[in-house]
Amino acid sequence: EWQIYEKSTSEKIKAADRFRQEGNEAYRKNNYGLASVHYRKALLQFDYTFADTPEEEKQVEDVKLPCLLNLAACKCQQEEWDEVLTQCRLALEVNPRSVKAFYRSGLAHLARDNFELAKDTLTSALEIEGKNP
Repeated sequence: EWQIYEKSTSEKIKAADRFRQEGNEAYRKNNYGLASVHYRKALLQFDYTFADTPEEEKQVEDVKLPCLLNLAACKCQQEEWDEVLTQCRLALEVNPRSVKAFYRSGLAHLARDNFELAKDTLTSALEIEGKNP
């Protein structure tokens, strides 16, 4: 953790993006456990990242959001619904209009037989992107 802390913000963003890409590769191979490990490593970079400029903040968000959403996708595949909801909540903190976060949350609520919550969540996604299949 100390090694991460001492990196510059740009180094942390690059490292996180590299872990994200490794996670994507594992996901494509249906290795959701390994993909989850890579996405968590990517997200760990952001625990010690403090953006100094709006540009850095955008760079952080541009890598952090896909990591959160991809980790949620892995957890959907593994049917770890509490974790799906946690990652989607964090993704919505980064982007309150993330259709993928609403959709995956809706899937988690459906899987847990929380039909009203699923309906509300999926309706939110529909309101944002009504034509998105």
